[in-house]
Amino acid sequence: MNFNLLTLLSAVTFGSIAHAAATPSATEIAELNVLMNDVSSHLTDYMVLALTPGSSFSLTDMPAGILDIGLALATATDKSYTTLYSEVDFAGVQSMITKLPWYSTRLEPEIISAIVDASN
Repeated sequence: MNFNLLTLLSAVTFGSIAHAAATPSATEIAELNVLMNDVSSHLTDYMVLALTPGSSFSLTDMPAGILDIGLALATATDKSYTTLYSEVDFAGVQSMITKLPWYSTRLEPEIISAIVDASN
């Protein structure tokens, strides 16, 4: 492996680690909470979309940390799953949710409401 490739891989790895350790903003938390609630309420919609060839949504392309939170949320009896938020790729979440067919009708209004509520 040449030095330039090794340097690039190190920088990407370090950047990923630094991003994962970052504290999520109130907006990022609001988006993630709305997404998790929507998945819980409309799981069939997400599964159909994930299994539809050619859709922009697949389980293999989920942003880092999302599946872990989903699994923890499924069995949660308290809010301890929120400790996993620091492992989420929030840029990936933002990119993913805006591609969902129901983003503007179902998610965006809830996200805006959650952000407004969090700022009050």
